[in-house]
Amino acid sequence: MEWTREEFAAAVTEHGRRMFRAARAVLDSDADAEDAVSQAVLQAWQSLDGLKNREAVRPWLVKIAVNCAYAQRRRQGRVVYLDDLPQEPAARETICHDGLWEAVCALPKDFLFLNYLRCHDDIGWGLNEDYGRALGIDPVAHKKYLYEFFEGSFPGSFARGERYNYNPATQDARTCGTTASLCGIEKAGFEHDPAAMERAVRFDLTLHAMMFMQTGLPLLYSGDELAQVNDYCYKDDPKKAEDSRYLHRGKFRWDLEDHAHDLSTPEGQVFCGLNALNALRKTNAAFCARADVWTLDTGDNGLLAIGRYFEGQKIIGIFNFTPWDKTVTFPHDPGEFADMLTGEPYILRDLTVPAYGFYYLEQSQS
Repeated sequence: MEWTREEFAAAVTEHGRRMFRAARAVLDSDADAEDAVSQAVLQAWQSLDGLKNREAVRPWLVKIAVNCAYAQRRRQGRVVYLDDLPQEPAARETICHDGLWEAVCALPKDFLFLNYLRCHDDIGWGLNEDYGRALGIDPVAHKKYLYEFFEGSFPGSFARGERYNYNPATQDARTCGTTASLCGIEKAGFEHDPAAMERAVRFDLTLHAMMFMQTGLPLLYSGDELAQVNDYCYKDDPKKAEDSRYLHRGKFRWDLEDHAHDLSTPEGQVFCGLNALNALRKTNAAFCARADVWTLDTGDNGLLAIGRYFEGQKIIGIFNFTPWDKTVTFPHDPGEFADMLTGEPYILRDLTVPAYGFYYLEQSQS
């Protein structure tokens, strides 16, 4: 069915804010972003016959806006790299910068990323300080909070890690530790706290589920599949003792393999949970590299929602990065959805997402 001028105008009105935010993540000023969006609207109208699936209008418009923004930067004699884009801050009050997500989602399908939570190296808090200041965040105090939280010295922290390359003059530092320890599994196990362990495992799986939802190839750092915690033995080796990166470079714990299918253990819960996510990703078309990908407006800084669509399948991933249960409504996604892991039906109205939890929801076929 062909689009009418009124229908196209309504779509641009509905998604124009997203187009602007995605373009602004690439360009240097609001005025430049507005110019890019204007050009994108014109291009979209001229190529509207190429949009066969109305469900994909939002990512389609955002993609055109981002392409126009890149073209504008090239005309201005500037080249943009991913490192130049505003980076997502990890403030005490979690803030999901979905303008950056929209920009990445709108990159050409030939761009394929390798996605991982942890690797062999440290975590460098290379945040965009100007963007942080615009949010009212002191960049020095913010980085200090981050490395103190993830080393476990910040009051109320559940993480266990260590600093790397601390500079007392600038108060800058990096963070070391395994995914499991940074998510709280080590602390909960040491303190024999079942409630804290349940939350820590949930957070570990939520972060992996978010990674699996992204376009690209998900990678697991050795040991993460069995929730392997920090290895402090490196301190006994004089050649390694000064390098805290060996905290998460310990030998693989083959003894944990015995717990891989024991759901009474954190190792089994993480292993089986990751296998379930992997099975969904391998058997559902909407996870393919050619799928349309976009973010949804959750109305909450602590919630991230990502949509994927391909060949009639629509799925939405919702991720809660806060210690509180959150309620969300998606007014533009009516109908019934099903939890892809449990099969339980949901309506995306006043949906409660548990603290540090997530949903993979598939729209039911009518």
